[in-house]
Amino acid sequence: MDYTSVNGYVIDAQGRRQISNRDLANNVLGSDLDCTDLQNVINSLMYLIETKAGLVGDADDDTLVAKAIGKIVALALGAYVPTNTLTTFTSVSSSTLIDIPAWASRVELQVVGGGGAGASANAPTLSSESAYSGGGGGAGGFAWGIYAVSGGKQLTVTVGAGGQLEAAGGSSSVSYNGSTLLAANGGGGARFGVQGSSAGADGGTATGGTIANVTGNYGSDGQNGNNQLTGNGAAGPWGGNGRAGVAGGKDATGWGAGGGGTYAPPTTTRVWGGAGCQGVVLYRFLP
Repeated sequence: MDYTSVNGYVIDAQGRRQISNRDLANNVLGSDLDCTDLQNVINSLMYLIETKAGLVGDADDDTLVAKAIGKIVALALGAYVPTNTLTTFTSVSSSTLIDIPAWASRVELQVVGGGGAGASANAPTLSSESAYSGGGGGAGGFAWGIYAVSGGKQLTVTVGAGGQLEAAGGSSSVSYNGSTLLAANGGGGARFGVQGSSAGADGGTATGGTIANVTGNYGSDGQNGNNQLTGNGAAGPWGGNGRAGVAGGKDATGWGAGGGGTYAPPTTTRVWGGAGCQGVVLYRFLP
Protein backbone atom coordinates (compact mmCIF):
# COMPACT_ATOMS: atom_id res chain seq x y z
CA MET A 1 0.00 0.00 0.00
CA ASP A 2 1.33 3.45 -0.89
CA TYR A 3 0.25 7.01 -1.55
CA THR A 4 -1.48 7.67 -4.85
CA SER A 5 0.48 8.02 -8.07
CA VAL A 6 -2.39 8.99 -10.42
CA ASN A 7 -2.02 11.84 -12.88
CA GLY A 8 -2.68 15.20 -11.30
CA TYR A 9 -1.77 14.35 -7.71
CA VAL A 10 -0.60 17.10 -5.41
CA ILE A 11 1.90 17.13 -2.54
CA ASP A 12 0.46 18.17 0.83
CA ALA A 13 2.24 19.92 3.70
CA GLN A 14 3.47 16.56 5.07
CA GLY A 15 5.02 15.63 1.73
CA ARG A 16 2.38 13.04 0.87
CA ARG A 17 0.98 12.47 -2.63
CA GLN A 18 -2.71 13.29 -2.48
CA ILE A 19 -5.66 13.18 -4.90
CA SER A 20 -6.83 16.71 -5.75
CA ASN A 21 -10.32 17.96 -6.57
CA ARG A 22 -11.08 19.56 -9.92
CA ASP A 23 -11.31 23.39 -9.73
CA LEU A 24 -11.66 24.72 -13.26
CA ALA A 25 -12.26 28.29 -12.07
CA ASN A 26 -8.69 28.28 -10.77
CA ASN A 27 -7.31 26.17 -13.63
CA VAL A 28 -6.97 23.05 -11.45
CA LEU A 29 -7.74 20.00 -13.53
CA GLY A 30 -7.78 17.64 -10.54
CA SER A 31 -6.56 14.07 -10.36
CA ASP A 32 -7.56 11.17 -12.56
CA LEU A 33 -9.38 8.62 -10.38
CA ASP A 34 -7.56 5.29 -10.61
CA CYS A 35 -9.26 2.10 -9.38
CA THR A 36 -5.84 0.85 -8.23
CA ASP A 37 -5.87 3.33 -5.37
CA LEU A 38 -9.26 2.13 -4.16
CA GLN A 39 -8.35 -1.53 -4.59
CA ASN A 40 -5.16 -1.10 -2.57
CA VAL A 41 -7.19 0.22 0.34
CA ILE A 42 -9.72 -2.60 0.14
CA ASN A 43 -7.03 -5.28 -0.23
CA SER A 44 -5.10 -3.98 2.75
CA LEU A 45 -8.17 -3.89 4.95
CA MET A 46 -9.29 -7.37 3.85
CA TYR A 47 -5.79 -8.71 4.61
CA LEU A 48 -6.19 -7.31 8.13
CA ILE A 49 -9.70 -8.77 8.50
CA GLU A 50 -9.20 -12.23 6.96
CA THR A 51 -5.52 -13.12 7.20
CA LYS A 52 -4.45 -11.48 10.44
CA ALA A 53 -7.72 -11.61 12.43
CA GLY A 54 -9.23 -14.76 10.92
CA LEU A 55 -12.61 -13.13 10.30
CA VAL A 56 -14.87 -13.47 7.25
CA GLY A 57 -15.66 -10.51 5.02
CA ASP A 58 -19.22 -9.19 5.15
CA ALA A 59 -20.37 -6.27 2.98
CA ASP A 60 -23.18 -5.49 5.43
CA ASP A 61 -20.92 -5.24 8.50
CA ASP A 62 -19.27 -1.83 8.84
CA THR A 63 -17.57 -2.85 12.10
CA LEU A 64 -15.28 -5.55 10.69
CA VAL A 65 -12.15 -3.41 10.76
CA ALA A 66 -12.73 -2.50 14.40
CA LYS A 67 -13.43 -6.15 15.25
CA ALA A 68 -10.27 -7.26 13.47
CA ILE A 69 -8.11 -4.74 15.31
CA GLY A 70 -9.66 -5.73 18.65
CA LYS A 71 -9.03 -9.42 18.02
CA ILE A 72 -5.42 -8.87 16.94
CA VAL A 73 -4.73 -6.77 20.03
CA ALA A 74 -6.32 -9.38 22.30
CA LEU A 75 -4.25 -12.16 20.74
CA ALA A 76 -1.08 -10.11 21.08
CA LEU A 77 -1.72 -9.32 24.74
CA GLY A 78 -2.40 -12.97 25.50
CA ALA A 79 0.95 -14.06 24.08
CA TYR A 80 3.00 -11.13 25.33
CA VAL A 81 5.17 -11.56 28.37
CA PRO A 82 7.45 -8.62 29.23
CA THR A 83 11.02 -9.80 29.71
CA ASN A 84 11.33 -7.72 32.87
CA THR A 85 8.19 -9.16 34.50
CA LEU A 86 8.32 -12.37 36.54
CA THR A 87 5.38 -14.66 37.11
CA THR A 88 4.52 -15.15 40.77
CA PHE A 89 5.21 -18.41 42.58
CA THR A 90 2.55 -21.10 42.44
CA SER A 91 2.41 -23.76 45.16
CA VAL A 92 1.80 -27.44 44.41
CA SER A 93 0.66 -29.60 47.33
CA SER A 94 0.14 -32.91 45.52
CA SER A 95 2.06 -34.84 42.88
CA THR A 96 1.20 -33.75 39.34
CA LEU A 97 2.44 -32.71 35.88
CA ILE A 98 2.95 -29.03 35.04
CA ASP A 99 2.80 -27.72 31.47
CA ILE A 100 5.59 -25.31 30.52
CA PRO A 101 4.25 -22.25 28.65
CA ALA A 102 5.57 -21.56 25.16
CA TRP A 103 7.28 -18.31 26.16
CA ALA A 104 9.26 -19.75 29.11
CA SER A 105 12.96 -20.56 28.88
CA ARG A 106 13.66 -21.10 32.60
CA VAL A 107 11.86 -22.20 35.73
CA GLU A 108 12.59 -21.26 39.33
CA LEU A 109 11.80 -24.02 41.82
CA GLN A 110 11.63 -24.35 45.60
CA VAL A 111 11.13 -27.87 46.94
CA VAL A 112 10.44 -28.92 50.55
CA GLY A 113 10.23 -32.48 51.87
CA GLY A 114 7.51 -33.65 54.24
CA GLY A 115 7.96 -33.22 57.98
CA GLY A 116 8.52 -36.23 60.26
CA ALA A 117 6.16 -37.35 63.03
CA GLY A 118 6.74 -36.81 66.72
CA ALA A 119 7.42 -39.72 69.07
CA SER A 120 4.73 -41.53 71.04
CA ALA A 121 4.79 -42.18 74.79
CA ASN A 122 3.20 -44.77 77.09
CA ALA A 123 4.37 -44.01 80.64
CA PRO A 124 2.27 -41.78 82.95
CA THR A 125 5.28 -41.14 85.24
CA LEU A 126 8.86 -40.14 84.51
CA SER A 127 11.71 -42.54 85.21
CA SER A 128 14.97 -43.47 83.56
CA GLU A 129 13.33 -46.56 82.07
CA SER A 130 10.02 -45.07 81.02
CA ALA A 131 8.71 -43.73 77.74
CA TYR A 132 7.28 -40.57 79.26
CA SER A 133 8.26 -37.73 76.93
CA GLY A 134 8.78 -38.25 73.19
CA GLY A 135 11.02 -36.22 70.90
CA GLY A 136 9.89 -34.00 68.04
CA GLY A 137 9.86 -34.87 64.35
CA GLY A 138 12.45 -33.44 61.97
CA ALA A 139 11.73 -30.93 59.21
CA GLY A 140 11.97 -31.69 55.53
CA GLY A 141 14.93 -30.49 53.49
CA PHE A 142 14.78 -27.42 51.25
CA ALA A 143 16.21 -27.11 47.73
CA TRP A 144 16.07 -23.99 45.53
CA GLY A 145 17.26 -23.41 41.99
CA ILE A 146 16.73 -22.03 38.48
CA TYR A 147 16.82 -24.37 35.46
CA ALA A 148 16.64 -24.13 31.67
CA VAL A 149 13.45 -25.54 30.13
CA SER A 150 11.66 -25.54 26.77
CA GLY A 151 8.09 -24.39 26.19
CA GLY A 152 5.55 -27.09 25.40
CA LYS A 153 7.16 -29.71 27.65
CA GLN A 154 6.22 -30.75 31.20
CA LEU A 155 7.64 -30.86 34.70
CA THR A 156 6.98 -33.94 36.83
CA VAL A 157 6.29 -32.93 40.42
CA THR A 158 6.36 -35.25 43.43
CA VAL A 159 5.25 -33.89 46.81
CA GLY A 160 6.20 -35.78 49.96
CA ALA A 161 3.55 -36.58 52.55
CA GLY A 162 3.91 -35.68 56.21
CA GLY A 163 5.00 -38.51 58.48
CA GLN A 164 2.49 -40.17 60.84
CA LEU A 165 2.84 -42.69 63.67
CA GLU A 166 6.55 -41.96 64.19
CA ALA A 167 7.31 -42.26 60.45
CA ALA A 168 9.56 -40.00 58.40
CA GLY A 169 8.15 -37.53 55.91
CA GLY A 170 8.16 -38.26 52.20
CA SER A 171 10.56 -36.83 49.63
CA SER A 172 9.61 -34.03 47.23
CA SER A 173 11.22 -33.56 43.82
CA VAL A 174 10.85 -32.08 40.33
CA SER A 175 11.95 -33.88 37.16
CA TYR A 176 12.32 -32.66 33.58
CA ASN A 177 12.99 -34.75 30.48
CA GLY A 178 13.30 -37.83 32.66
CA SER A 179 15.99 -36.39 34.95
CA THR A 180 15.58 -35.09 38.50
CA LEU A 181 16.34 -31.38 38.76
CA LEU A 182 16.26 -31.12 42.54
CA ALA A 183 14.96 -33.08 45.51
CA ALA A 184 14.31 -32.62 49.22
CA ASN A 185 14.06 -35.61 51.56
CA GLY A 186 11.53 -35.78 54.35
CA GLY A 187 12.38 -35.14 57.98
CA GLY A 188 12.91 -38.12 60.26
CA GLY A 189 10.28 -39.53 62.60
CA ALA A 190 11.10 -39.43 66.32
CA ARG A 191 10.75 -42.44 68.64
CA PHE A 192 12.17 -44.06 71.74
CA GLY A 193 15.31 -45.79 70.52
CA VAL A 194 15.65 -47.28 73.99
CA GLN A 195 13.46 -46.94 77.07
CA GLY A 196 14.07 -43.62 78.75
CA SER A 197 15.59 -41.87 75.72
CA SER A 198 13.86 -40.13 72.82
CA ALA A 199 15.99 -37.76 70.79
CA GLY A 200 14.57 -35.28 68.33
CA ALA A 201 14.63 -36.60 64.76
CA ASP A 202 17.03 -35.38 62.10
CA GLY A 203 15.99 -33.05 59.30
CA GLY A 204 15.85 -34.19 55.70
CA THR A 205 18.68 -33.49 53.26
CA ALA A 206 18.40 -31.71 49.89
CA THR A 207 20.18 -32.04 46.55
CA GLY A 208 20.22 -30.47 43.11
CA GLY A 209 19.51 -26.88 44.07
CA THR A 210 21.51 -24.31 42.10
CA ILE A 211 20.86 -21.60 44.70
CA ALA A 212 20.53 -23.51 47.98
CA ASN A 213 20.42 -27.02 49.44
CA VAL A 214 19.43 -26.80 53.11
CA THR A 215 19.07 -29.69 55.54
CA GLY A 216 15.88 -29.41 57.60
CA ASN A 217 15.92 -28.50 61.28
CA TYR A 218 16.01 -31.33 63.79
CA GLY A 219 13.26 -31.88 66.33
CA SER A 220 13.75 -31.14 70.02
CA ASP A 221 14.73 -33.96 72.39
CA GLY A 222 11.91 -35.32 74.51
CA GLN A 223 13.50 -37.33 77.29
CA ASN A 224 16.93 -38.38 78.44
CA GLY A 225 16.70 -40.73 81.41
CA ASN A 226 15.23 -38.82 84.34
CA ASN A 227 15.41 -35.54 82.43
CA GLN A 228 12.21 -34.44 80.74
CA LEU A 229 12.83 -32.10 77.82
CA THR A 230 10.36 -30.45 75.43
CA GLY A 231 9.93 -32.57 72.32
CA ASN A 232 8.69 -29.91 69.94
CA GLY A 233 8.71 -30.65 66.24
CA ALA A 234 11.16 -28.83 63.98
CA ALA A 235 9.98 -25.72 62.17
CA GLY A 236 9.82 -25.82 58.39
CA PRO A 237 10.90 -22.95 56.12
CA TRP A 238 7.63 -21.16 56.97
CA GLY A 239 7.38 -22.26 60.63
CA GLY A 240 4.29 -24.23 61.65
CA ASN A 241 5.96 -26.90 63.77
CA GLY A 242 3.87 -29.06 66.09
CA ARG A 243 4.55 -28.53 69.78
CA ALA A 244 4.90 -31.25 72.39
CA GLY A 245 1.56 -32.09 73.93
CA VAL A 246 0.18 -33.71 77.04
CA ALA A 247 -1.55 -36.94 76.04
CA GLY A 248 -0.71 -36.38 72.39
CA GLY A 249 1.77 -34.30 70.42
CA LYS A 250 0.40 -31.59 68.14
CA ASP A 251 0.31 -31.92 64.38
CA ALA A 252 2.52 -29.60 62.32
CA THR A 253 0.78 -26.99 60.18
CA GLY A 254 3.59 -25.46 58.06
CA TRP A 255 4.94 -27.11 54.90
CA GLY A 256 7.72 -29.52 55.82
CA ALA A 257 7.49 -28.97 59.59
CA GLY A 258 7.79 -31.79 62.13
CA GLY A 259 5.11 -33.03 64.53
CA GLY A 260 5.39 -32.67 68.29
CA GLY A 261 6.15 -35.52 70.68
CA THR A 262 3.74 -36.85 73.29
CA TYR A 263 4.49 -36.47 77.00
CA ALA A 264 2.71 -37.51 80.19
CA PRO A 265 0.18 -39.94 78.65
CA PRO A 266 -2.71 -40.68 81.04
CA THR A 267 -2.31 -44.47 80.88
CA THR A 268 0.20 -47.08 79.75
CA THR A 269 -1.56 -47.26 76.41
CA ARG A 270 0.64 -45.78 73.69
CA VAL A 271 -0.35 -42.26 72.64
CA TRP A 272 1.03 -41.23 69.27
CA GLY A 273 2.90 -38.02 68.64
CA GLY A 274 1.78 -35.33 66.21
CA ALA A 275 1.96 -35.79 62.45
CA GLY A 276 4.42 -33.92 60.30
CA CYS A 277 3.12 -31.54 57.64
CA GLN A 278 3.36 -32.42 53.97
CA GLY A 279 6.03 -30.96 51.73
CA VAL A 280 5.47 -28.53 48.88
CA VAL A 281 6.82 -27.47 45.50
CA LEU A 282 6.80 -23.80 44.50
CA TYR A 283 7.47 -22.79 40.90
CA ARG A 284 7.47 -19.80 38.60
CA PHE A 285 8.41 -19.60 34.95
CA LEU A 286 10.89 -17.05 33.64
CA PRO A 287 11.46 -15.70 30.11
